[in-house]
Amino acid sequence: MRILCRECGEKAVITKSVHHTVDARDIYCVCGHCNHRFVWTAGFKHSISGSDKEKIQIMESILSSLSESQKRDLVQRIGL
Repeated sequence: MRILCRECGEKAVITKSVHHTVDARDIYCVCGHCNHRFVWTAGFKHSISGSDKEKIQIMESILSSLSESQKRDLVQRIGL
């Protein structure tokens, strides 16, 4: 991650990172050019696509709700 100083536009150096939650952290920075010290907040915004783990959980949930005959029918339909 590259953070630019808002005072002079040069690259800042990350000196410390404090995690508040899994999705949010404060990033302490200092500019090597003008010596401006500041805190940058970074956080998770949204997913663009679901993870493989999430997809597997959805499939397991759907499969567990099917009867044995529905599962056999599904296996035949997908050609396994």
